[in-house]
Amino acid sequence: MLTSPAVIQTLCLLNNGNDPLSNSLGFPSPEFNWMSWALSAAQLHKLYGEVHLYTNDAGKEVLIDRLQLPYTHVHTVFSDEDVPAALWAVPKVRTYSLQKAPFVHFDGDTFLWERIDKEIMNAELITQNQEHTPAFYRPILQDLLKQGAWLPDYLAEAVGAGAPIVSYNAGVMGGKNIDFFQRYTNEAFRMIQKNRDKAAVLAHPEFNMIYEQVIFGALAARENIPVKCYFPEPVTDMVYRGITNFNEVPSRKRFIHMLGSFKSHLETCLMLAKRLRKDFPEYYYRIISECKKSNITMQLRCYQEEETARRGSKQDWHAVYEHERMQFEKFDLTFGDEERLSRARFQTNKLLRRKMHKSGGEEKLLCRIPSGYVKMFRRVACDEMDTLLLSHLGRPRRLDAIMDYLRQFFDEAEIEKSPASYRELVLLHLKRGCGNQLFSIS
Repeated sequence: MLTSPAVIQTLCLLNNGNDPLSNSLGFPSPEFNWMSWALSAAQLHKLYGEVHLYTNDAGKEVLIDRLQLPYTHVHTVFSDEDVPAALWAVPKVRTYSLQKAPFVHFDGDTFLWERIDKEIMNAELITQNQEHTPAFYRPILQDLLKQGAWLPDYLAEAVGAGAPIVSYNAGVMGGKNIDFFQRYTNEAFRMIQKNRDKAAVLAHPEFNMIYEQVIFGALAARENIPVKCYFPEPVTDMVYRGITNFNEVPSRKRFIHMLGSFKSHLETCLMLAKRLRKDFPEYYYRIISECKKSNITMQLRCYQEEETARRGSKQDWHAVYEHERMQFEKFDLTFGDEERLSRARFQTNKLLRRKMHKSGGEEKLLCRIPSGYVKMFRRVACDEMDTLLLSHLGRPRRLDAIMDYLRQFFDEAEIEKSPASYRELVLLHLKRGCGNQLFSIS
């Protein structure tokens, strides 16, 4: 009888003498970091029940003692020496090495809305997706070699011979082949040890990806062990289009990964915050409360004291916040239910301000939209379809009326050939526009 793999996560915080709650870890401000951990852990707990956390004292203080996230097993296994500043993937690799039974590890910036298929969960090796990107990894490896980096022979030879460099994104990582994980983690730690005296190598921004993801891929290929991926198609350009599209959650999109620079995008962070506030309000407001008690400056200025509001502003930010909150509720209900969608009415957001601006010799519409969460105006550049919709939706209109109106701007033969594609295109713009608050739902 197959046993379900353990669902695990890792957080190891630097002990720098500051309040551990002040860690942003790549996000614009700390509250978004902890909202990421909260949504990730809460969704895993909802789907799988038992969730293990591997951490150090500081990580336990924040996630367990203060935020009370729903981890069922807490393993305080790291010391301060296990948290080298530049080598952020080391604690994760160490967590992999500690496993004695099948497991699946999820990064704290990954969010899952469906149980992963049993065929994948019971595989020898599991990852988020393959990265087949020679133009990305080969120059990195060549640069590391120029800086005197030590690489395993099979990897150095592959670089020299121009052989394919295969990596796997470790947003999701695991499997039942525990012997492989022992060999792989030993190899990763050997690579770190061999380069321990080479400061330029250790400080290289992509060094972590090499010993965690590329070594994994190279060793799996060398040993001819198949890897099952959550996303079956390899990524070929490292852009990861749509990987953080919260607008499609949970009706169409069941997995989000705020990898890399996506964490720094305020718009994405706001979508994360709104999703957590709706689905798990107890964690959302606990994070806000803990940040306020610790005097941590937040990007979510709506929860700061009044003096953080812009002086001289006549904007009623509380009313704006309430409008956003209610619109997110309607957005979630409307686009997740066909019957509600057919009855919903869409209208241009009365709070936005429009201005034409020149870009590349062309005049385009730019909208300024107030955000009650951050107490500032956001700029949203509008494409041709957005502009048409903004003009047409001066009063509330239903989807069927909107589609009838827009037909005049498209080839009728193409619409007749694929009416579903036409409807999908209109829905895509409406959904994106509602997410950006260009349009309101009633």
